[in-house]
Amino acid sequence: MLGLLLLNNLALAADLTEWAAVDRALQQPDIATQLEARRALARSEMERVGRWDNPQVEYARETLDTPGSNEETVYLLRQRLNIAGVKGLERQSARTALDAAEAQLESRKREIISEIRLLFYQAIATAEQHRTLQTWHQRLDKLTQDLRVRTAAGDTSRYDQARLERELALLTGELLQARSEAESAEDHLLLLVDMETASPTGDLLPPAPTRVVTPAIIDNHPSLHALRAKADSAAIDQKAAKRARWPDITLGLGQREVIDGGLKADGHVVSVAVDIPLFDRAQGEASAAGHRSRLLRAEHALEEHHLMAQARRIQRDWSAQREAAIALQQSNTHSLIPMAEAAFTAGEINAMELIDAYRTEIAGRQALIHRSLAARQAYIQWQTFIGE
Repeated sequence: MLGLLLLNNLALAADLTEWAAVDRALQQPDIATQLEARRALARSEMERVGRWDNPQVEYARETLDTPGSNEETVYLLRQRLNIAGVKGLERQSARTALDAAEAQLESRKREIISEIRLLFYQAIATAEQHRTLQTWHQRLDKLTQDLRVRTAAGDTSRYDQARLERELALLTGELLQARSEAESAEDHLLLLVDMETASPTGDLLPPAPTRVVTPAIIDNHPSLHALRAKADSAAIDQKAAKRARWPDITLGLGQREVIDGGLKADGHVVSVAVDIPLFDRAQGEASAAGHRSRLLRAEHALEEHHLMAQARRIQRDWSAQREAAIALQQSNTHSLIPMAEAAFTAGEINAMELIDAYRTEIAGRQALIHRSLAARQAYIQWQTFIGE
């Protein structure tokens, strides 16, 4: 009983579902580090701007070579201040830019999940292609062996035997290629999810489309969020650049000590310095930020039209591929091979007609897998698009 339980647990562990593969892949250090590094990079950019200037500490000592002792020492602390609120606007712009970076990060995460899911179903599709070819290869191999016996007994021509052997050799090559592709696809997936052995399980054919494309779906796309945030950030930069025309003020506070002959005195020092915006009034920065904001808003409008067309294309492709797969599924309900094999054995059809039946059956099965995979890929694109 213990052995049976262990074997059962091993069998269950060998199955790998779609979302288990996604979860395992997202937990891999390389992918997790990539996402976290992108987020940390965006946050560090926000922390970089909008800070106060560092204070300055000044020490000055002056002596004069005169009769008697003449010495002066000054200790001074200076701080540059912006009274126009530019620093606050820079921080606000950086926070808005961070929203754009987060939207881009969300878009990248969706792409990673989509890539994992596409690999998952590619592995399933190639495995089904291999199983399909393997099934018909076994049947054709058995038929060829039976034909050799009949040819030796003189019941059929050697041409039919040679023709079936040639077709069996061609099908063997296709089977070996299909096995290589299936093993490569599964190996790629297992490396991504960090598993040595597993069997991806799932249905290739996706559900039918249920939601229509609406402006609300388009408006929630990360690329539009990023463009809006970037345009808002540029508008804030323009506002900050216009305020840069106001001069910065540098305040100083310190102490002065004077020794003049036998007289020693000390006192406080207060200084004020004001920039004169005569040559640089940030005209270029304000103009560039304004043009950048208008450019991003124009790109936002164009991106809306592009995304609407893309969403409709994905849904049409999803629906068309799914309907084509269902039509092939219904046509493949009854196999032509048993009837063709019986007719060939009875001498009603020749080897070429039998091979044609095999090729038609294999092509139909492969087309069904291809259409089902294409429909699943379109479905994944749709879920990636709307963020499901």
